[in-house]
Amino acid sequence: MLAGAIATEWNYEVMFHVCAGIFLVTLAVYCARLFAHNRGRREWLAD
Repeated sequence: MLAGAIATEWNYEVMFHVCAGIFLVTLAVYCARLFAHNRGRREWLAD
């Protein structure tokens, strides 16, 4: 319902870009955490 209200207030293109931006930020954070976790694990194995 909220998404529909935003879509009628803005145009769908703006809403799409906002959603795509949120998705990309979430994906980047996930990849960064995964990379940091793997790096820490590799250092632990080296000890």
